[in-house]
Amino acid sequence: MSAKDPRLLLQSAPLLKQQLTTRRAMLDVLLALSPATLAALWFFGLSALLVLSACKTAAGDDRAALGLAGVAVQSGAQSALASLWYISDAATAELIENFYTALSVSSNTKAESLRTAQLALLENERFNHPSFWAPYLLVGNWL
Repeated sequence: MSAKDPRLLLQSAPLLKQQLTTRRAMLDVLLALSPATLAALWFFGLSALLVLSACKTAAGDDRAALGLAGVAVQSGAQSALASLWYISDAATAELIENFYTALSVSSNTKAESLRTAQLALLENERFNHPSFWAPYLLVGNWL
């Protein structure tokens, strides 16, 4: 396998997650991936859910109504979790952790898991303002 082989990237995903401690570093890696590599990642089974935890990933413009999330769904991802405006790193970390915890329950859909995560933020005194829990939305398949 060559260093550019997408299977190698998939095998090193846990290591990449440890190295990508900031949202900026994650964006740098995503922007560095070629469209062919992204297509290969989706082909190898990463198309069920794409979590875009950076700011304004669902904010559209005249080229893409649902921003990066809409482009991801149009490109083959079944679902994308994204945000509409600037978001707090601490609130996002908690929401994503709660989302994946809820999603790990086999009877929960992605929409139910997002709702559960948003309610957990709403119940947290630090993050109960809508600016912390409201910007997240699920684009594509909600199941």
